This record gives sequence, structure tokens and C-alpha cells, in this order.
Amino acid sequence: MRDRIDRREFLSIAGRYSLYSAMAFGFGCTVSKVVDDTRRVAIIYGSKYGATGDTAHWIREGIGKGAVAFDIDAISPSRIISNYDLFLIGSGIWMDGVHPRMIELLDENAMEMEKRIIASFIVCLTDPSTVQGRERITGYFEQFHDKLEGQPVFNRAFGGRVVIDQLTPEDRIQLVEFYRKYLNAELRDWDRTDPEGARGFGNEMNVSFINRPEQIKQS
Repeated sequence: MRDRIDRREFLSIAGRYSLYSAMAFGFGCTVSKVVDDTRRVAIIYGSKYGATGDTAHWIREGIGKGAVAFDIDAISPSRIISNYDLFLIGSGIWMDGVHPRMIELLDENAMEMEKRIIASFIVCLTDPSTVQGRERITGYFEQFHDKLEGQPVFNRAFGGRVVIDQLTPEDRIQLVEFYRKYLNAELRDWDRTDPEGARGFGNEMNVSFINRPEQIKQS
């Protein structure tokens, strides 16, 4: 299995997915095939309002034994890096892009981590079913990947959510302007996370670990 894919292949793969729940299912099942219960997996994520944290924990449930999710704002990265074998990195996307501490993590630890990063994921409002949306998503991933020699094998974008009453005044102003300028719409509450679908793909991965371990070791 190759460790990296190029930009053209990434765009081609991303274009095959039009629904966030379908991407979540495929992401969890695919990652499960390269992880076995002898390797410890750390999911390191940056989340502003919680949707990315929820997504990270649903992915963790899907991967199963040996996987732990860590909020970048609550950990010592060096300790996690020294105690885990494989990494998934994930971030919510806000007006200024990827969570800044995720960028710091890779700035300071790229050489040590990159051969052990098996996947990256983002949580955002961008629709991946359009060409413009896929190009925007690729740009978000590049904020991660330009710190590395290439891209991880697995990269997925998931849907997030907006709860207006939870937004800071500054963020609310920025989102209102964004919606009016780029979406020609008024800001509203929405939720594109898929907890039931995520738990469903988690159950599928649990079955693959317990009942079909030979597939994991051969992948």
C-alpha cells in the first residue's frame, strides 16, 4: 500500500462522495483495514464549538480497540506522540481555516509524526458535491498537508453544525457576512453531523475487528 496520494488522485477520490454520512461510513471502514489491535491509535483534533470533537469520538468508536481521541487544547502533544503508534489528525474549519494549534502541532512535529499519520479529516460547512466545494475542501487539507512530504492515504471532509446562540459576537458577525456575501442567504441554525450514521459505521468496524481479523492483517 502506498503511503501517499497526489493532488489529482485526492480530487478524484473526494469527487466520488456527495453525502457527508456516506463519507463518514467509508472513512471509518477504510481506516479500520489498516489498524489492528496491536497498534495504539491517537485521534488528535481541534474543535471550536464541538462538532469536530463529536466527529472524532464517533470515528474512535468505529476504529474500536486501541483508539483514543484527544482535544489538541487539552493535551501535551509530545507525550501523545511518544505513546501512540498511529495518528489521525482532524480540525474544524472556521473563517481563518484550520485550528491554529493543529498547524503548530505539525510545524513542530512533522518529521516525527508524518510516517505515522494514516488519515486527516476536517469538519466544515462546505458542500463536497460541487466542483467548487471540492476545490475549497482541498485547500483546507493543504493547510494540513503542506507541513508534510505528502498527503496521508485517507482524507475525508465531514459536515458540521451551527448553533447561532452558541456563537461569540465576533463569529456571528463574520458568519452573517459570509452567508450574505457568498451564499446569498441569512444565517440560520443547521446540523449536518450524522451521529447515527457514524455509530453505524463504528459497529461495522467492530464486526471487522472481531470476526474478520485476517482482512485487516492482509490489507
